Amino acid sequence: GFVFDKQSGEVLIGANVFVPEQVLGTATNEYGFYSLTLPEGEYLVQFSFLGYANIEKTISLNCDIKLSEKMNFDRQFLGVVVVSSDEKEDIVKAQKKNMVSLSPSDIQETPGFMGEKDIIKSLQLIPGVQSHGEGSSFFYVRGGNRDQNLIMIDEAQVYNPSHLLGFYTSFIPETAKDIKLYKGNQPVKYGGRLASVLHIRTNDGNDQRTSGSASLGLFTHRFTLEGPLKKNKASVFTSIRRSNLNWLINAGSSGTDIRFSDFNFKINWRINSRNRFYFSTYSGVDKMIIGNPEEDKFGITWNNFAFTMRWNHLFSDRFFSNTTLTSSNYDYYLIISEENNYYWNSNISSVNFKNDFTFFHTPKTKQIFGISIGGFSFNPGEIVANVSQGSFGFSEYFMKLASELALYQGFEHDFNDKININFGYRFSSWQNIGPASEYTYNQLYQVIDTTLYDESEQYNTYNGLEPRLGISYKIDSSSGVSFNFSKNKQYLQVLSNSISPFTSLEIWLPSGPNILPQKAILYSLEYYKRLEKNKIDITTEVYYKDMFNQIDYADHASMLLNPFIESELRFGTSWAYGAELQIKKHHNKLRGWFGYSYSRTRKKIKDLNNGKPFSPFYDRPHSININLSYFLRKNWLLSANWVYSTGSAISQPIGFFQYQGYTLPVYGEKNNSRLPDYHRLDLAITYDLNAKSEKRFRHDITFSLYNAYWRKNYFSINYNKTILDDGSIVIPSDNYKASDLVPTGKYIFGILPSLTYNLRF
Repeated sequence: GFVFDKQSGEVLIGANVFVPEQVLGTATNEYGFYSLTLPEGEYLVQFSFLGYANIEKTISLNCDIKLSEKMNFDRQFLGVVVVSSDEKEDIVKAQKKNMVSLSPSDIQETPGFMGEKDIIKSLQLIPGVQSHGEGSSFFYVRGGNRDQNLIMIDEAQVYNPSHLLGFYTSFIPETAKDIKLYKGNQPVKYGGRLASVLHIRTNDGNDQRTSGSASLGLFTHRFTLEGPLKKNKASVFTSIRRSNLNWLINAGSSGTDIRFSDFNFKINWRINSRNRFYFSTYSGVDKMIIGNPEEDKFGITWNNFAFTMRWNHLFSDRFFSNTTLTSSNYDYYLIISEENNYYWNSNISSVNFKNDFTFFHTPKTKQIFGISIGGFSFNPGEIVANVSQGSFGFSEYFMKLASELALYQGFEHDFNDKININFGYRFSSWQNIGPASEYTYNQLYQVIDTTLYDESEQYNTYNGLEPRLGISYKIDSSSGVSFNFSKNKQYLQVLSNSISPFTSLEIWLPSGPNILPQKAILYSLEYYKRLEKNKIDITTEVYYKDMFNQIDYADHASMLLNPFIESELRFGTSWAYGAELQIKKHHNKLRGWFGYSYSRTRKKIKDLNNGKPFSPFYDRPHSININLSYFLRKNWLLSANWVYSTGSAISQPIGFFQYQGYTLPVYGEKNNSRLPDYHRLDLAITYDLNAKSEKRFRHDITFSLYNAYWRKNYFSINYNKTILDDGSIVIPSDNYKASDLVPTGKYIFGILPSLTYNLRF
């Protein structure tokens, strides 16, 4: 059967279904479906889910039956929002999938940037996940680069999840029903990235009554509305967000135009007990145009689009299928002249068809298998102009096309009450398709030949087997260990040699004759313990990862408008290792978590750093995250988070010399220094204006402080000349003058206060 929320009709993901007499149970999948096989007889069946009142049903089982339940939110905990973990929940079951799961309430209890709650930045507080920099939505997982994270919304890929150069992320918090991050052993149905999979499932829509929410802040405002198209059968959900930035910037009337917006729309239709249909779409737009009203303007714009059609079908009580068609598109425009419509454009788009099948052999054995077929189109760079003589356009590349086929199969089996094994494989095949122009380079990275391929010609193929294995052992009722192994391949990569956190200038390229697929092999060992008396979970994990065909860039690489961009790439290996610790408290008025991670990443790239290993920008050995929330009475919620990390690795000059009146730097080893350590405290206080009321209309107000103690977190270091009183110049390498080094740094934010009003109805 299925498990639903009684008030909204939303399916509940991960609800527990337990039969005490048999000491046997299961959980609903991502579509709210469960299947459990029992011998003939009478049983007490228990349904439980976080924050909901438990349900117990006595059944007489003498044939196959469907048992679906609608669960009530436990009203006595409304003021707290989040209730507690089920004390009987098996921690081994919670950990064996090697994933991090966040609920919308987890995000609401985390102080947001400029008052805006944020899905990705909440995940950056998890051990093993590191931010790119101050205010950035880019992130790194366990030594992988930022393009090694697969980000999906309702199974459709999102290629750039950022707004305003990363200060905001693309996902409206109210749209999320379930958020899962796999940073270890990825499920076999996901592939194409080395480091992690982030999947956000959006709300299906309330099929019982019309409801909604709204938020008005200093920097953004948003509105959400949902309701039944036909009660108990079909519903619609929509959410809109827009920025309020222009009223701040244009208070005086400059021609600067900086804004972003998001739009989510979803239809959910329950055709009958065996068929359900979903349609969802997401659109995000950014615009940053600079200039005076009387002058020509320049700037950047980019947009994301994701579309999903999904059909759930129940072949039998134990055989479930999910058929999905998705489409994704990401466009980036560098506007050189708005008046002449003169711009540079880069684009990636994809279409994917996937059919997943889940078969419940027995209560102890589940099988997942399926097929995925995808097509990709790449435009790495094109200049378009519209001048008085007429329009013209020319591309620095031929458009690149590719296809991918994947077959996968996985099994999950409980050998006994102690041991669970999750194993499977994914076979992927990648093909480059014409028309195309491919260059051949010599050992000095110079073009020596060009090969042209006709339309639809398949001219390059890569195949690979990606095995996955996870073994969990339950030591006792409150502790266990798990081992995970996975091998992954990646056929897409982002080219960008900027380490600035404020860039969305990305060029997506496929693997091909000159770019081999990236590969990674990951081993991890995890121990987890639940302290029942104090309601505390302790998780610690160690890992080691080998990565092959890793990409870096030649010194002073030219990435823009370069038809021979592959000549700027350098390839090699990378390896990462580390340990992670998380202590999480669930219950009572005070809850939150402490996270610490020690992680190291090293690269060895041919023709860089004299062939010696070096630390990439995102190598940050130590990272600490503390997140706390405290419920003060029923009306007040206090929340805080403190983050710390070692400074990023950067290249600093080891000396300077004078040449024809210019001061020129001398560099030594690559990334031979680091930025200052990063740390920041965020605070928020929320007052519920009618916490004691049972009315449908509810509202609250939140005041937040970002970077509460005004830490100057530098994102760049510069070396400038200093002129003494006598007119002489102090050169940083001149040890005989007053100063040995004259560095100056740039930071973005001091303390940022924000006020936000939220209502729900």
